[in-house]
Amino acid sequence: MKEFEVISSNPSNEGKSFVTKLHHEETVVTVFGSKSKRETYYVSGSKQLEVGKKVSINLEDWRIQEYPYTNESTGETMILKWLHLK
Repeated sequence: MKEFEVISSNPSNEGKSFVTKLHHEETVVTVFGSKSKRETYYVSGSKQLEVGKKVSINLEDWRIQEYPYTNESTGETMILKWLHLK
């Protein structure tokens, strides 16, 4: 189980669900020294979560799927990681 923080939770474009952005950060000690490890995921659900709320997730229960996303205002395309129940 990892603890994630809710960064945002907004209505989807269709208005039938909420898209929640989750973030987890930890420091990992490697043979190269301390490294910061950041994970950001998106998940769609029927419930809107409060920004700043902590949620525990077992990532083994979820399939991670990458999808391209283009920011319409900047034209920048990035890959977002979405969580889907297995």
